[in-house]
Amino acid sequence: MVNDPEETVIQGKVIVITGASSGIGAASARLLAGRGARLVLGARRLDRLQALAAEIAAAGGSAVAMPADVTRREDLVGLTEAAMTCYGRLDVLISNAGSGRSRHSTRFTLRRGSK
Repeated sequence: MVNDPEETVIQGKVIVITGASSGIGAASARLLAGRGARLVLGARRLDRLQALAAEIAAAGGSAVAMPADVTRREDLVGLTEAAMTCYGRLDVLISNAGSGRSRHSTRFTLRRGSK
């Protein structure tokens, strides 16, 4: 039987995912862990990250939860250091977390010819 190439490419890779506590980040973590990736999960909501890491471990995967705010450089360095400490390397970074200021959509304007 031939292995699924998508699974063999991911198997054993060390992947950091920011914004991993919910949505696309959490779904990506579940998918990648199911394909054999070793994960470092980062987000501001540590309780959700820990629950996700426990879920992944219960299914036979490997994941470490780290509190991280992507607007803080030291938190990003911490995610990299966690990958190096726990797994000895970092293969992939999925920068899924967003940051920015919210504005009501009626306050945005369209400009032509912006420089």
